[in-house]
Amino acid sequence: MKPNPPPNFTYHFKKIFHEVSRFFEKGSYSIEKIGKNIKAHDVYLFDSEANDIIINYFKKSFKNSARIISEEGEEICIGTGDPEFTVVIDPVDGSVNVNRGLNIFSCGIAVLRGLQPLAIDSVISSMVGNFLVKELYIAQKGSGAYCSKKIITGSMSNDPKTFVISIELSHLLSESFPQLLDILSEVHQVRSLGSAITAFSLVASGRLDAHIDIRDRLTIENILPASLLIKEAGGILTDPNGNELKPAKDLIQPFNIVASGNPTIHTWILNKIRPHK
Repeated sequence: MKPNPPPNFTYHFKKIFHEVSRFFEKGSYSIEKIGKNIKAHDVYLFDSEANDIIINYFKKSFKNSARIISEEGEEICIGTGDPEFTVVIDPVDGSVNVNRGLNIFSCGIAVLRGLQPLAIDSVISSMVGNFLVKELYIAQKGSGAYCSKKIITGSMSNDPKTFVISIELSHLLSESFPQLLDILSEVHQVRSLGSAITAFSLVASGRLDAHIDIRDRLTIENILPASLLIKEAGGILTDPNGNELKPAKDLIQPFNIVASGNPTIHTWILNKIRPHK
């Protein structure tokens, strides 16, 4: 039996983004709460429906064997034999925004080979469908990051007075806030979008200079899809101490993260948020 040819991930990502976009553009989705996900966060009917669209696409159109892990459902395997790929899905990042009628949300998919650890360095291909700007971002490891077929790069800025950064503030612990005060007062502008994947994609494309999330709440499916975009665009992602993120054991393990468009921005931010001696 001949092995399946290598998949064209760009083709699949375009098809998935089209289907999910069409679902939300209809405007007939339900915002009914239907339960909790594995992180004990509210799940809306549209979360489940978007997840089903993506899972069903892989079942019908993806010819290679794969393990599929999603925030909104049980882990499943498709195809026969050992999984050739692991697919990590965040079908709707920014569900509360959708529920409130705010068009700030994204879907994200990251692909890893075989059963490799859920780690940034393991991602070989990824997409972010950013509904805020209605754009599809795609990255292939070693081949750059693209938006609408145009290569993207992170911010070229190096003067904090010009920085526009995103800081996730919801559920921020009071002990973490003093570390952010200098940043808030010195940068040009600050945003809080309520969708990590959206913010990360904007860092990759240079629209935001950086994104900071030190709430100890972000999980790996929020990180992996855009991590390859940022790295391929010349950016950098670490924990607040500048260390590489460790592989995740599951989709519950929390992370703190700083993502920046270039190393100069990153170093400036790390020096500001490290605990003061």
